[in-house]
Order: sequence, then C-alpha cells, then structure tokens
Amino acid sequence: LTNINSGLLTVDQSLTVLQANPAAHGILGLHTGEVLGKSFADCIPGVDLKTAPMDREFDLKFDRDGEKRILSFSVSLLKDDRGNQQGRIVSFQDHTLLRALEKRLRQSEKMAAIGQLAAGIAHEIRNPLAGISGSIELLKTGDSDEAQSQKLMGIVSKEIDRLNNLITEFLDFAKPEAPLEDHIDIGVLLEETIQFLKNDPSTGDFQLEIEVEPKLMVLGNRDKLKQAFLNILVNGIQAMEKVDSPRLKLTVKKNGRYITEAIKDFGVGIKEELRERIFEPFHTTKHKGTGLGLAITHSIIEAHSAEITVNSEEGVGTEFKMQFKSMNPS
Repeated sequence: LTNINSGLLTVDQSLTVLQANPAAHGILGLHTGEVLGKSFADCIPGVDLKTAPMDREFDLKFDRDGEKRILSFSVSLLKDDRGNQQGRIVSFQDHTLLRALEKRLRQSEKMAAIGQLAAGIAHEIRNPLAGISGSIELLKTGDSDEAQSQKLMGIVSKEIDRLNNLITEFLDFAKPEAPLEDHIDIGVLLEETIQFLKNDPSTGDFQLEIEVEPKLMVLGNRDKLKQAFLNILVNGIQAMEKVDSPRLKLTVKKNGRYITEAIKDFGVGIKEELRERIFEPFHTTKHKGTGLGLAITHSIIEAHSAEITVNSEEGVGTEFKMQFKSMNPS
C-alpha cells in the first residue's frame, strides 16, 4: 500500500479517515498524515460516501491548489473478519491526463466520421443527380415524343424523391440528441411497432414469436426508440424476403438492473466480413438502401446509454440484442 500509485483511504462508520497511503496524500496535494483523523467530506468534498455507488467507478472534478483535476473513485465496504461493516475503503487515481487524451481521441474520431459522411453523401447524391441531369438534357433537345418525355419526367421525379429521402435520413442521423424524458414500457412500445408494420401492406406476412415480460420501464425518448426498433424489424423482414415462412422472434426480459430486448429473424444472415461494418454510415448491401438506417439505430441506442450487439450466421438468421438500464426496482 505504501508503494502503489493509487490513493487509498479507509474511513470508519462516522466517515472519519483512519488510514491513508502516500499516494492519497500526493494526489490530493497534501502533506503526509494531513488527512488522518479528519472527516472524509473535508478532505474530498463532492463525494458522499453514504450514497456513493459500490459497483462501479465514478469521476469527480477536484480543485487542487487552484488546478482542476479529474479523480476516478472506487468505493467498497470495510468489514471485519466476522463480516460486520466497520466503514469504507476508498481508492482513487488522478485521471486528468487520461481524460484529456480520451477527449482528443473522440475529437479525432469525430473528424474522421465527418470526412466519411461527406464522402458518403457526395457518392450517394452524385448518382441521382446524374439521372436528373441526363433526363433534362434529353428533354432539352425536344426530340422526345410524349411517351418518352413522360418516362424522362418520371425518372426526374423518382430521383428527386430519392434525394429527399437521403437528406431526411442524414438529418435524422446528424441532428442533436432528443431529450430522454418519457417513461416507456419497452414491451408495449415493441408491440406497437409490430402492429404498425402489420398494417403496412408493403411489409408482407410474417409469423411472430413474442416473449415479453410486462411493465418493464426505461427512461428515454419514445419516438426515437420506436424508430430504432422499426429500423431493426424492417431489416429483419427484408432479410427473409426469399424465405418460405418468414418468422420473427421478439423477447423482452429483466436481467438484474437491466432490461434485455432481442429481435431475431430467420433470414439470410450476414456474411462474416460484413458484420463489423453494419452500423457504419452508408454501408449497405441493399440495392436501394442508403446505409443510414442501422447507423441511426446505433446512434439512438447509444443516446439511451444502452448497448446493442449483433449475432448472425449466414443462412440461419440475425439477432439484434439491446440492453437498457431498468427503471424498475430490483
């Protein structure tokens, strides 16, 4: 404990500091022994040990002699050999430099993503513009009969709709995150989305297996989550276009402090070399797709502090699994 570079404090039940190693004094900018016998709140204001989480690390901005530092804390219970609680153990490290490097990395990744988006948009827009330009040039010659003119105008109208759809999806992907203020029953929302698809004649018929635990609540944005579910479900249905009996399996269940939602299709599956790219903007295997649907879905799920993973086997099917923080008590 004397030689490790992590700060370590032990406090009793009244939150008075009993022990502190040299690293703790160094990180806090104090002299050796200066924290002993003091209240923990006086040594590190901003951390309430009575309510501090025991199962995860957390960061705190700390003012050390006028210099802003970022400390990362971990708190655990201090027990005697009989298992009786005697206080708490607090370990911490100075992550100021690490957080600064992470911020630079995120900025670099953001700039790289902007470059990728710009290239993707330019590529996607160029194709419909070429169709529009070619059709207009033919119309300008005046050599077309009425039937051919109508056909050329139809191409122009179709390509304009394609451009409009692309811009709409791009704005959905790029717009600022919506506030998470709705209390959402995740199973009910999923079933509403399924009903919406069933009412759409273009979707076609498909069988459903549903296993949904009732009243599992999450905090989020209802419309955005519905859009994310819809994107995944539509992808699943399209993956089963050549399947004789298309089938979707939906499950929503509680797993400790989390809610796990899974949407599984029994379609063509995803090739192994493509699985890691499915959430990339403008990456698509569809003839008419923009490649933004699953990128938007990934962005929405991340905005809800949730995780999304994909398991797929070519020729067997694909499962999208999402894990949300539950609002339900354990």
